[in-house]
Amino acid sequence: MNDASPVWSPDGTRVVFRSNRQGYTALFGKGASGTDAERVILDTGFSLRPTDWSADGKLIVFSTTTPTGEYEVWVWRPDGTDEPRPAVRTPLNATHGRLSPNGRWLAYASDESGEQQVWLQSFPDGNNRHQVSPDGGSEPRWRRDGNELFYLSNSHKLMSVAIPGGDVLDAGTPRALFDVRVPLTGNPFRSNYAVTADGLRFLINTWVEPAPPPIDVVVNWPALLRK
Repeated sequence: MNDASPVWSPDGTRVVFRSNRQGYTALFGKGASGTDAERVILDTGFSLRPTDWSADGKLIVFSTTTPTGEYEVWVWRPDGTDEPRPAVRTPLNATHGRLSPNGRWLAYASDESGEQQVWLQSFPDGNNRHQVSPDGGSEPRWRRDGNELFYLSNSHKLMSVAIPGGDVLDAGTPRALFDVRVPLTGNPFRSNYAVTADGLRFLINTWVEPAPPPIDVVVNWPALLRK
């Protein structure tokens, strides 16, 4: 059994995660207090992975496989008032969907250009699209005020993009914050980092090299040979 990809509700009282208990990954929910049992909240028959819960608590964003094997970004109302619906459909794959705090923009990663890049598009209509990363990127995440977007570059750097006022047309030039050593950059089912609400601290899944084997030094070894 594999339980993974937890996403907090905006009020911090619930968690949604993926589990393969069905033989494929459905979405499960559980209260953060731990007093209630986890239960299936969305099962479509395709593999699902939650990536975000909107700031107003009304939408869960998730990635799903398609009958032809690609990934798409979908949204769903956890109160059950609406059926799941696609938010991003591209010729190839779209993953890691993240809604801006004001709900106007959806950030995601897509390889539709031949290389995985970070994109922004207006939400929910999707009419206005803008490529954010110039040379590869994945796993976008918003600062809580919506004025900054982070992502991982293909060159293993944590990048920052200023978005004053949350307006995609004002997106600045990406700048590198620092180098990272994350495994499997761009993996559609992995989240390699988290960022605090103020955008000043990061929790990063870091690849650690195995420790080298110890070296034994033998002194006065000729004397040992005579024993």
